[in-house]
Amino acid sequence: MNLDQIFDSRHSIRDYQDKDVSYDLIGELIDSARKAPSCGNVQNWRFIIVKDKKKRNEIAAASLKQYWMNQSPVHIVVCYDDSNIKELYPKLHEEFSLLNSAITASYITLKAIELKLGTCLVAVFDKNAVSKTLKLPSNIHPIILITVGYPKGRHKVTKRHPIEYLIYFDEYGFARKKRDASIFPLQKQVQKLTDKIKKGLKK
Repeated sequence: MNLDQIFDSRHSIRDYQDKDVSYDLIGELIDSARKAPSCGNVQNWRFIIVKDKKKRNEIAAASLKQYWMNQSPVHIVVCYDDSNIKELYPKLHEEFSLLNSAITASYITLKAIELKLGTCLVAVFDKNAVSKTLKLPSNIHPIILITVGYPKGRHKVTKRHPIEYLIYFDEYGFARKKRDASIFPLQKQVQKLTDKIKKGLKK
């Protein structure tokens, strides 16, 4: 499976099989996650692997009572440690830590596809409640929850916006106002150019 196939295969999974995920596979997920880039290379992410059923239930309750989360046999709680980054970036340490956490979480979701696992990112939860459940010290902040498991049945595929609605050149709005932004896929433009040439030859 190449990288584009992995991108295309990643979807948010909320239905899981009643099947455990081995620690070996979890180790592969975290090994990939630790290779993510981070601001200043601080690598201040921390990962809490939660398999305990009671704790997973408490986490689901703290996540607006999203009890579908309990179907997944593993929750990976992505946290950041603010111990050292505060000194490096006094004003931006929180923003950078959020960015670091988001990037490493994406690595987990993509590696999971290669391992035939499904994941879902959950970002809305009571951080104090989760910290209490996991007995996190004051310098460790939970920021993203990731459910992990084997997908069950067919999953819902969400549509993505066409690239021409997302991209601009040199400045915001330039592509829409000044030129045809639909340059992707390239073959589409080649066909347009070919049609114009044919029309010109007929004249």
